[in-house]
Amino acid sequence: MGAVTQRRETAGTGPGAFRIDDVPPRRWHGPDGQRWLPVVGSLAVLLLAGVRPDAVLLHDASASNTPAGRDDGTCRAAGRRYTWSAPAGVRTVPRVEDLPARRVPPSRRAERERGSPAGGARGTATIGPQPADLAAYRRAVDDVLRDVRDGTVEAALPRAAGCPEVRAVLDRVPGGGQGALDRIAAQLSDFRPSARSNARTPATLLRIALLQQVDVVWWGSLTPFADDADVLGSPQLTSLPALDRRGLLAFRYRVGTAAWAGRARNYAVRRWAPGREPVSSGLSFPVARPAMVGLLNEIATRFAAAAPSWAGRLWVNCIVRSTAGQLRLRELGYSALLPSAHCTGYAADLEMAWLRRHGVAPALEGVLTAYRDAGVLNVIDEGQAWHVCLDPASAGRYADLAPRVSG
Repeated sequence: MGAVTQRRETAGTGPGAFRIDDVPPRRWHGPDGQRWLPVVGSLAVLLLAGVRPDAVLLHDASASNTPAGRDDGTCRAAGRRYTWSAPAGVRTVPRVEDLPARRVPPSRRAERERGSPAGGARGTATIGPQPADLAAYRRAVDDVLRDVRDGTVEAALPRAAGCPEVRAVLDRVPGGGQGALDRIAAQLSDFRPSARSNARTPATLLRIALLQQVDVVWWGSLTPFADDADVLGSPQLTSLPALDRRGLLAFRYRVGTAAWAGRARNYAVRRWAPGREPVSSGLSFPVARPAMVGLLNEIATRFAAAAPSWAGRLWVNCIVRSTAGQLRLRELGYSALLPSAHCTGYAADLEMAWLRRHGVAPALEGVLTAYRDAGVLNVIDEGQAWHVCLDPASAGRYADLAPRVSG
């Protein structure tokens, strides 16, 4: 076995600062005889220093980029966005979020798909249809798809188009009902089976696409976040880590990362504590609209009351995405439909497969179904996760319920 020597890395000075000094050569072995990664020693030191594992990812070598004092917040330097998090008195090396944020213009096809107003106007949300009309729409979709097999899925779309309850909703989609049907037909023709997709068959994709049109009716006239820079620069989004550090979130999440520390931490959880967290790629961005924070906190509270024996919490897999991000996911084999309420910040995906393994999924299903029947949410069963989208008429109330970070 080779020796592991770690280079010296200093993070701050003064009381509470920590330092990783040169570690004497020693042998590292796992319980099954495998050699540990050299990063494990560094992670252990950082954990002992009180630094959150998800705060230690990448760093910039410039000392001028290291914030002093209480290490909460963000800054920009050399065209990059940094965030940091650590206990008081500890200076950490800044983390680069999604570096560098590149503005990637959406393709012409994505521009057509998203159904947004021209000229860059932000647009307005659409109130309605009424809960009874939405319930009739869902029943009609179920009826259309009841006898559909994958080989006959294309024939189901004309049947849906001829159903009055379906047209009553589709005709309210920006661009009209025929435009929505043409878009769904194109999505079906582009379908390719993929283990990454939440739609494993064309019939499943058709069901999700039809139910997702409620999201499009509500938020399709609102201009979506075009790319990563659009999300990161939006003043309408609030930082989830800032709320979480202050104990203001009732739900849990993980931020997707390609950095070695985050990947090592996720591998360790999957390897030695597979039931502790769901298998999920994590949030694309650690931000959310205040209305969604207020909503998710309320859902988490009601879920906890419905499952008192469950020691865990609601787990959120996805909130905000960009149109460019949806296109990247599609290239990787995910269904990633457009337009998407995720790209306006008014949707979330809630983990279900993990809760099923622990026997508490029915409790959350009951909570979400009650929201759906009241017209507050559009809810779609997508297998591993349930997709939820907030009704525009309820957005103001939940924004008022959202916690705020003072100071």
